[in-house]
Amino acid sequence: MRTTVDTITAKIFVGLREGYSGKVHSLDELKDIVQKRADRGGVCVTVTPTDYIYKHGREEGAIIGIINYPRFPFTRKQVEELAEELAILCKDAFKQERVSIEYPDKTVMLE
Repeated sequence: MRTTVDTITAKIFVGLREGYSGKVHSLDELKDIVQKRADRGGVCVTVTPTDYIYKHGREEGAIIGIINYPRFPFTRKQVEELAEELAILCKDAFKQERVSIEYPDKTVMLE
């Protein structure tokens, strides 16, 4: 059997440090947030650790990946809604100033 859907992707970029000098959260905390959303059904996402390097600083973080998984097919609008929902959950939980969502054709920053 073979199932094919349109390719629709999103990547959420989130730091793990509150603000610019606060508490540093763990990757497991992030995975717990993502898991709670996944447990509600219909999604399959990835969590990849990363390091952010910027002017006069560095920060540990993660990239949350979303694909249009054929087992749970979504429309582009549904993928974008899911990405924004997860981005806001992470932004609030980790007290981030900004979180970015990258799509193949645009990047959105939530402030």
